Amino acid sequence: MSEFNYQDKVEKWGVFEAAMPGKADGNPFTDYAVQGTFVHKNEVKTVDGFYDGDGIYRVRFMPSYEGTYTFTVRGTFSEETFSGVFVATKP
Repeated sequence: MSEFNYQDKVEKWGVFEAAMPGKADGNPFTDYAVQGTFVHKNEVKTVDGFYDGDGIYRVRFMPSYEGTYTFTVRGTFSEETFSGVFVATKP
């Protein structure tokens, strides 16, 4: 699995961001899809990500609850599935 970066803590209502490597051929701004699914005991949300240039894709998410979230990022931008865990803290 390729390296990817994400925060392990973010404030409730703050902005969580994960950055993953992916395809850069063609027009990556329109040719590939990226989606992140975020799971907490009180919610499940799926959000679209975007291409940010230089072969990097990003997914951003605002947690609505304090506590532990797991997430999975996948799409046509990469053959890999990226996953991780972060904690939403008090605002």
